[in-house]
Amino acid sequence: MIFRHAFDVFLHAFFSQDAHEFLMVCLARLKEEGELLQSSWPQYTCPVANMEFLLKRRRTCDSCGFQSSFTEESNYLSLVIGPQGCLVDSLQQYFKVSDITDDITPAGGCRF
Repeated sequence: MIFRHAFDVFLHAFFSQDAHEFLMVCLARLKEEGELLQSSWPQYTCPVANMEFLLKRRRTCDSCGFQSSFTEESNYLSLVIGPQGCLVDSLQQYFKVSDITDDITPAGGCRF
């Protein structure tokens, strides 16, 4: 029943419909079901909750130096692991500092 509902949601909500998106919908639905089950059976531990972690991100404005930080809940990292690569290299690549362009910043100034 859980997967049928997740599949229906997936078909109606996503246009690209790839395997990764389907997995994310299934995990979200399993988490919802797990939270309902835990409310009536407190000893239950949802397996999806064991895969979640907090990711802290920080953005710095190049023009004024203002920094904004936020934390988001996640249950996956989209890593690229090449044929000769290793997990450590992939994690370093994922977390390296990168520039984000913002085409909607007002002329001559920071929007923060």
